[in-house]
Amino acid sequence: SFTPVLNFLLSLGEASKDLGLTRPMALILWNSLASVVFRSLSPSIGTMVAREQALEGNFRRSHSRLLSHAEEVAFLKGAETERKLLDRSLDSLVDTRSWHALVKVRKDLADQLFKFHNLLAGGVFIHIPFLMSEHLSEAERISAFRSTEELMLRCGGAFSDVVLIGRKMDELAGFTHRIMVLFRALNSPTPSVVLAAAQGGRWTDTSQTSGEFSFKEVSVHAPESHGNSRLLVQNLDLKVMEGQNVLVTGPNGCGKTSLFRVLGGLWPPAAGEVTCPIQNLMWLPQKPYLVVGTLRDQITYPVQRGFDSADDAEILRCLELAGVQHLASSPQGLAVLHDEWDEVLSGGERQRVGFARLYYHKPKFAVWPLGR
Repeated sequence: SFTPVLNFLLSLGEASKDLGLTRPMALILWNSLASVVFRSLSPSIGTMVAREQALEGNFRRSHSRLLSHAEEVAFLKGAETERKLLDRSLDSLVDTRSWHALVKVRKDLADQLFKFHNLLAGGVFIHIPFLMSEHLSEAERISAFRSTEELMLRCGGAFSDVVLIGRKMDELAGFTHRIMVLFRALNSPTPSVVLAAAQGGRWTDTSQTSGEFSFKEVSVHAPESHGNSRLLVQNLDLKVMEGQNVLVTGPNGCGKTSLFRVLGGLWPPAAGEVTCPIQNLMWLPQKPYLVVGTLRDQITYPVQRGFDSADDAEILRCLELAGVQHLASSPQGLAVLHDEWDEVLSGGERQRVGFARLYYHKPKFAVWPLGR
């Protein structure tokens, strides 16, 4: 709010008409020095807010990870370990907030002392000059005193409110800091992008010009922390034509999945050239993604059909080819709707829904990474 600023300027203008600018400016200078002293005694709210938001974000992330991997944790009997991890994160957040609450008491006390100090200083800057004035009679002194006292007190109070607005902006600065950290993380290039830019790898979409994908002297590096990288594949030459089946095998950690990431454009190649008709390529992940929507949407994804039954015959055919036609046996048929399909379908059914999706879209190429 800019009300305190407006009040200060109006009060200062009115007071200067009767007192001149000497005493009001002296009051401002004194309050400015007092503000520096009280600010040195007050903690930084922005730092505390940023710290609390970081801890709260970590706590929420821990919960999200547990929700995403609840089944794996249950099979591994890791409930007690996960509970300890969550308790540790919560305790850190609660302890920090409790300490900050005590620190804020000291800040609130300093703010109140500063505010009342300014009111007192405004009165002193009026009382002393009038009490020491010898050329005014008592009646003139009282009349002049009453006419300027309220203005000077209002001026001092408004100035203190202006300073306290700056204190309140500290809290906003804490939230702003966390948002800027997020923006920097979103805008900063990933290590793989930096590595590819440095070594000259190239990825080209040939959906409109070619029915094949190829690797020409391609090297793949796995990005690691601190800008480092690990060589996985070196000088690979491979060409796959439409209708050709290729099986990629190798031990764990040799770069099979990384090669697929480069093929799909998720990672740029560290060296060499990759050409891929990405519009004619479809992925079958080990854990198919199930969208929020109807059974019809699960098959047509990323296209959302909703309750449009125009392609129901084709969708039912794809479900039958995948061996999960029983999913449409309910009275709602393909319009059956669940909030979380992952909780409704078994692991095998999710895989078969992925194949039904493949049959529906009929891509020229399909990539199916298998775990060993």
